[in-house]
Amino acid sequence: MTLEQVKIKIEKYLNSTDIMPRIVNVSKADDLVELKNYFEIGNIKFIDMGDFASVDSMPLFDKLLNSISKNKDITFLYGISTFLKLLGSDIMNLMLRNILEIVPQNKVIIILVACDQYIKLQDPRIVDRGAYIAMCDDCKPIKLTLINKSLAKFYETNTYGINQISKLIELIGLNEILIETKHKRHEFPDSIFEIHERNSAYEGVVKLDSRFATLRIDEENDAFWGNILEDISERGWDDIINMKFGGKQNLHLWVRDFANAEKYEKWVFFLAIKTFGISSNDYLSYVVEKSKSVEDFTKLIFNAILDFDIKDRMLFNNLYCQRKSILKNFSNYTEEIVDFCKRLYSKKDNALFYLTDNSMIEKEYIFEHIAINSRVLSRERLIDILNLIYPDLKAYMQKYNFNNCLLDEYFLNYKYLKIINLISESHKNIVDKQAIERDYNACLNPRSFFVNSLNFSKAITFFVDAMGVEYLSFIQVKCAQLGLNLKINVARCELPSLTCFNKDFKEIFKQHGVDVLDIKDLDELKHGGVNRFDYTKNKLPIHLISELDLIENMLKQVVVYLSNPNIERVFLISDHGSSRLAVINESENTIEMVEKGIHSGRCCLMTDSDEIPKFATSENGYWCLANYDRFKGGRKACVEVHGGATLEEVAIPIIEVTKKNKKIECNILDGYETIFISFKKKAEIKLFISTLSEQYRILINGKFYSAKLSDVKYHYDFVIPDIKKSGNYLFDLYDGDNIVVCGLSFIVKKEGSNERNLFA
Repeated sequence: MTLEQVKIKIEKYLNSTDIMPRIVNVSKADDLVELKNYFEIGNIKFIDMGDFASVDSMPLFDKLLNSISKNKDITFLYGISTFLKLLGSDIMNLMLRNILEIVPQNKVIIILVACDQYIKLQDPRIVDRGAYIAMCDDCKPIKLTLINKSLAKFYETNTYGINQISKLIELIGLNEILIETKHKRHEFPDSIFEIHERNSAYEGVVKLDSRFATLRIDEENDAFWGNILEDISERGWDDIINMKFGGKQNLHLWVRDFANAEKYEKWVFFLAIKTFGISSNDYLSYVVEKSKSVEDFTKLIFNAILDFDIKDRMLFNNLYCQRKSILKNFSNYTEEIVDFCKRLYSKKDNALFYLTDNSMIEKEYIFEHIAINSRVLSRERLIDILNLIYPDLKAYMQKYNFNNCLLDEYFLNYKYLKIINLISESHKNIVDKQAIERDYNACLNPRSFFVNSLNFSKAITFFVDAMGVEYLSFIQVKCAQLGLNLKINVARCELPSLTCFNKDFKEIFKQHGVDVLDIKDLDELKHGGVNRFDYTKNKLPIHLISELDLIENMLKQVVVYLSNPNIERVFLISDHGSSRLAVINESENTIEMVEKGIHSGRCCLMTDSDEIPKFATSENGYWCLANYDRFKGGRKACVEVHGGATLEEVAIPIIEVTKKNKKIECNILDGYETIFISFKKKAEIKLFISTLSEQYRILINGKFYSAKLSDVKYHYDFVIPDIKKSGNYLFDLYDGDNIVVCGLSFIVKKEGSNERNLFA
C-alpha cells in the first residue's frame, strides 16, 4: 500500500462515524512527516508519545491510555513505536491491543514507524483496525548509545533524556543516536534496537587516549577512572606522568614511594607503568607484565620472585637485588610479607635464598630456615648466602681477628652455633677442655690493664651492659659504614661474670672527669626480652635480630656525640659477655652444691663443705661454671645467661671510637682483576691504597692475609696461598681494627687451562 493510499484510508476513517482507534504503519520518518504536514489542521492534533514522560524517563502508558479515552479532539499519536521497540515486540503487541480496546471520545490514529515485521497480524483486532499498513522494504536498523552524565561532555550527544528519542527517530529519521541518560542497557533486555552504552569512565579515557584501549584494567572501578578522565581531559596523560613522577623515564624510581602513597596515586602509577612499561628494572618489568590491578601488582611485587629458580644464579641474583631494593619501603605490608613467607615453604631447601632483611618478619623466617637446614648448612655456605639476604647477620658471623688461634676459632664457632641454634660436639669438647685448662687467663689481660692507659681527654664512656666480644666483627662493619675509626682491646672480666663485680672502671673514668652513660638495653633483652624470645616458647635465636639493632642504634648515638666539638672519642666498655649456648644446652647435668645456684645456675656461693666441681673455677667467694652445665637453684635462663666462666661470658671489649680524619681510597691494580694460579704459582693480588700503613690485612673466606711490602709507594701485595680453585672471590680490606672497604672482588683462573667461563 502506497502512502497516497494510506492517506485515502485515513480520510475515509475521519469522515466516518466510527471512533474506534486505528493503527497506521509507515515505512520511514519522511512518511510520518508528510502525514503530519497533510493532516495537522483545524482540530486535528499530533501528539508525541514522549510528551507523556518526564525528563529522562520512559513514558507512562497509563497516562497515555487515560489521555486517549478523554481526548475530544481528533488525535494522531506518534512516537509510541519507538518506545515500544525499546521494550520488545511482546510488549508492543500487548500495548497495541490495550489501545484498540479503548473507546475514545473522538477518533484516534496510532502511527507506527517501521513496525510491520513486529506486529502480530493474526490478532483480529489489529487486522480489523490496521487496514492502513504500509510495508517497509528498506528499513535501516536503529542503534542507540546510552551515555551517562559524567561522560557526556566527551561525546557529541544528540540529546539529553531518553524521552526525546522518538522525535529524533520518527521525525528527523536518525539511525544512530547518542543519548545522555541515566538509563542502562540492562533495563531493556528485549529491545528491538541495537543498544550500546558508555557508562564507564574507562571508555571515556580510551576515547581521549587510545593507549588505554588494550589495558582493560579494573574497568568497573569507575570512581578512579572518573578521576583519571578529569585529569587527562585537563592536562593529557604525558603531562600527568611528568608532573607526578618526573617523566616516564623515572617510573622505576617512584616505586619506592608506592608503599606509602595514597590509593589514587598508586592507581595512577600502576596505569603509568602499564602504558609506558619499565625498561630499567627487569623484576619490575616482569611484575608489571603479569599484573591485572593495583592489588595484583602489590602482591606480585612480593611473590613474583618465586617464579624464578636459583639455579640460574646470575639472573636470579639480579632479580633478587632489584626486588629487595623495591621492597625496602614495604616493611609495614605485614599481610603480604606473611603470605610470601608462607609460600616459601614450597621452595624447601632453597627457601633461604628468597628471603630478605627488609622486615622483622622476614628476618625471623631467615632464622627458621637456617634452623631447618642447620645440619647441612656449613658456616662458609651460610656466610655466602647471608652476604646477599642479611648482610648484618653476615657481618656478625664473619671473623674478628683476635691474633690468637684459640679466640679466633672459638668465637667463629660460637657465633655460627648461636645462629644455627645447635651445640656441636667439637665445640662442646673445646668448652669442656677450657673449663679445666682456662687458657684465657694467659691470653687475656684484665680490664684494668687497658683502662688505666686510655686517653681520657675530651671523652665520654658508654657502659654497655652484657656486650661480649662476639659483636666485634659487626661493630667493625657498622663503624666503617658510619665513618668511625676503632681501636679495640680485648680483656677479661672479673668472676663471677656479673655486673656487681665488674663496674669498678666507672670510678676510674669519673676520677678523670669522663661521664659514663649506662646502656642497659642489651642486658635487659638477654635477661628477659619479650615472650617470643623466650627459649621455652620459641627455640629460634631471633633475639639476635634485636641485639644487632640495639648495637647499631648505639653506634648512631656515638656519631651524634662525636659531632660535638668538645668530644673527640667515645669509649665502649662492657662489664661481661653472655652465653646463648649455655641456655640451649638441653643435655645439661645439674650440679648440686650446698648453696643454690644463682643467675640460672651459672654460679653459686662457695662453702667449705663443697666438693670441687670439675668444670668450675673459684673466685670472689663463688664457684663459676666454665662449661655449659648449671648448678641447681634458680630457674633456667630464657634468652641468654651470664655469671659463669665460658669465654663468651668472660671476654669483653674495650673500644675507643673516633671520627675518621679522611677517606682511604683503594682499588685493585690494573692486570690483577683476573689472576692465574698453578701448582707452583700462588694467588697474589696488588692494591693501590692511598694512605700508608703497616696494618693492612685482607679477609677472604674467613681468613686474614697481611700485606707484603712493595717497592712502589702506596702499592701493596697480598699473597693468598689458600686459594686453590678457579672462581670469583670477594674480600674486605682492614687497617688494624678498621674496615677500609668491603666487597672488592677478583677472578681466579688456573694457568694453562681452557676452562669454561663461569661468569659469562
